[in-house]
Parts: sequence; structure tokens; C-alpha cells
Amino acid sequence: MLYAYSMRTGIGRVASGGMLFAPWDARLLQHALLATLSWISFGVSAAGNGSPSWRHTLHITLGCAFAAVAYPAMMMAEMILGVLVGP
Repeated sequence: MLYAYSMRTGIGRVASGGMLFAPWDARLLQHALLATLSWISFGVSAAGNGSPSWRHTLHITLGCAFAAVAYPAMMMAEMILGVLVGP
């Protein structure tokens, strides 16, 4: 969050005053949403019994799903907080 804040202030001088990075509170809420999903994925993964190939497929699927929801989690955090950043 500190990195995004420093990039936001540094690039803000160059980029015509538009916001390129989300504010810290939206990032914090995004991390909270993703942490919840991470714990749910961990529980599903730990409970998965079966053959090794089935478990590998489950882990890959959960990893891809987790990676795919990073942007929607940020959009949800911005909607919850009432912050609009980006297009």
C-alpha cells in the first residue's frame, strides 16, 4: 500500500493530475477481501481428498481463480467506499 501511495504521488506530478492508483483505504479493503478468499481456498484445498492428479487440478484451478479476482475485488472495494479510480 505504501508503494502504491508513493507511486501515486510521484506520477501525479507528471500525469496531468489524474489518479492512476487507488487510495490506501481501497487497497486495504481489497487485501481484506482477498485474504478472506485465500482462507476459503486454503480450506477447500486442505479438505480435497483424492488422487494426486485431482488435487493438482484443484490447486491450479483455485490459484487461477484467486488471480482472476484481484481486479474485481478492487472494483468492489471502490464501490463499497464510493471511490472511483480509472476508466
